[in-house]
Amino acid sequence: MDSTRIIWHLHAFSTFALFGLIWTVQLLVYPQFRNVGPAAWDAYHAFHMQWITPVVGPLMLLEVGTMAALLLSGIWTTQNVQAWIGGPVLIGLIWASTALVSVPLHHQLQSGFHLETIDRLVQTNWIRTILWSCRTGWVVYVLLGDWTPHS
Repeated sequence: MDSTRIIWHLHAFSTFALFGLIWTVQLLVYPQFRNVGPAAWDAYHAFHMQWITPVVGPLMLLEVGTMAALLLSGIWTTQNVQAWIGGPVLIGLIWASTALVSVPLHHQLQSGFHLETIDRLVQTNWIRTILWSCRTGWVVYVLLGDWTPHS
C-alpha cells in the first residue's frame, strides 16, 4: 500500500470518527447542557471542556493534516471541483465555524449557566453537524464510488 493510500485511509478514519462524534454532541451532549442548571454548571462545563478537547482536537488535526498531505501529494488538480469542495473547502468551513462560533460560545459559558447561550450553541452546532455529514458522504463516495481522488 503506497503512502498516499495510507494517508487517504487515515483521512477517512478521522472524518468518520468526527461524524459520529458531532452527531453525539448535537443530539445528546449539548442538549443535556440545558438540564444541568446553574448550581452544577461550572464543574459540569469545566469537566466537558477538559475531556472533549483531547478527543476532538487530535481527530480534527488528523483530518486537516491528512487533507493537507493529500493536497501536497498532487493527487488533485485545481480543475477537480469535487475534490476541492468535499475536502479543503468543507474542512475550512468546519474550522471557521468552530473557531468563530462554537469556541466563543463555550468561552461565554465559562462565566456561568446561560440558557440563551446554550440554546445558541445547540442551534449553531447544526452548521458543523451538516458540514461533517457532507464530508462523510463525500468520503464514502470516494471510497465506494467510481470517482477516485486521483481523477
